[in-house]
Amino acid sequence: MTTTNLSSIEIAKLSAVITGGGYRRSNTKDAAVGRFLNIANGAKIGIDDATAVLAAADFEAASEALKALVAPATKPAKGKKAAEPKAAKAPKAPKERGKRAQADADAKAGKIPTAPDFSAETHKAHRKRLAEVVALVEARNLKALRALKLERHTSSRKAIARYHELAVWALSAPAAK
Repeated sequence: MTTTNLSSIEIAKLSAVITGGGYRRSNTKDAAVGRFLNIANGAKIGIDDATAVLAAADFEAASEALKALVAPATKPAKGKKAAEPKAAKAPKAPKERGKRAQADADAKAGKIPTAPDFSAETHKAHRKRLAEVVALVEARNLKALRALKLERHTSSRKAIARYHELAVWALSAPAAK
């Protein structure tokens, strides 16, 4: 293999200069040199140029020499027209909001939310509590709504608490006043 004063880590870092990514350690110096030469060959860097980089006195000199070899590959050759710049991408359309995000935005804008549907048999035990919260919302009694403490033990109670929270936001919004 090629003789070099560089460590296997330094050679791996030089490989990363070519690939533009992170470096990958090798178990031996010979393995690092082999990987570097393969990457250099794939990047159309001649074997003589690649071995000259490895023969540099220290890492800084090798890095500078390699950057000089890699840079011309990205610049247009003399006499050829430079490639026209790519057209700017059109701005992406804003993503649609999910139901929860839309409900939050509406409530913060002052729109009173609709009460959850508790017609299913599962919610039978909680209909009275929902009716109390709905009555306070319809009366726009913000003080009583804020004083109301709701526990979130079941899915029914969570739905009531969510409705309560959105209603408080809506009634507190400047647009609602």
